[in-house]
Amino acid sequence: MRNRLHVLDLGRMQMARSSFFGDLAADDPGKNDFVEFPISAYLIEGPDGRILYDAGCHPDAMKADGRWSESFQSQFPWTLGNLR
Repeated sequence: MRNRLHVLDLGRMQMARSSFFGDLAADDPGKNDFVEFPISAYLIEGPDGRILYDAGCHPDAMKADGRWSESFQSQFPWTLGNLR
């Protein structure tokens, strides 16, 4: 068996451009615009087994009673990916 890499779509998150790019956006009049970026996990399959590298956002964190505060959730909106 050859090694295989699977990219798992866990959704998208938004962040103020100035937070994402720091000082690079300081002189830009659109610095408060939001940028969207993917949240992914990676499954590596090989002859000796599987490795799951999860760099994602747990869906429960963004619920009304989730781990992330309502303020954080409004500053960094998240939408579900195609993984169900």
